[in-house]
Amino acid sequence: MPETLFHHQLDYPDNDGITLSDIAATLLAHERLIPLAAEVLERSIPGLTVENVRINLDFVRSGSLSEALFVAILIVYQKQLDVGIPNVFEKMTGIPIHDDISLY
Repeated sequence: MPETLFHHQLDYPDNDGITLSDIAATLLAHERLIPLAAEVLERSIPGLTVENVRINLDFVRSGSLSEALFVAILIVYQKQLDVGIPNVFEKMTGIPIHDDISLY
């Protein structure tokens, strides 16, 4: 019998203010709704039988796109930032940064 997989993904692109309890409640709600979706598919498509519903949590990741972008920019432009950041800081604050001070 052929097997068809339906992939589903939950993303929280702006995760400010979303608590772990909110995320857990969302996951539990999806767990309850997926079997109902299988039932709707069976009723909508003649001859379709859903024999198994399995939910897998492939990974959980903490962080944000803005953090990943910041790290990528830092890695790519590290040498230019080593020169540029002290110059900008000096211009903004008037406080000189000596060459022997490390940023890292």
